Amino acid sequence: MVLPNIITSVCLLSLGGIILGAGLLRLSLQDRQRMEYDRQSSCRWHHWQVLDDGTALVCGLCGKRSRRANGPSDRGPGSISTEINPP
Repeated sequence: MVLPNIITSVCLLSLGGIILGAGLLRLSLQDRQRMEYDRQSSCRWHHWQVLDDGTALVCGLCGKRSRRANGPSDRGPGSISTEINPP
């Protein structure tokens, strides 16, 4: 009768430790996101720089990312087809 009580206690303590660890990890992530949001909100004059792939902009001062409205143009205007239904 003692062995099942010990096994149950160990299982409950292990489960409690896992839940507590996951909760602390989640709180840490939320705190990090809040601090990053506050840092980016306080940056008034963004110094935008293009990332290597050319699909996004990043502020050199606070690290805020922004999507580009117009992506890099790899093709010239002559390469764009004007036909609606090609043969």
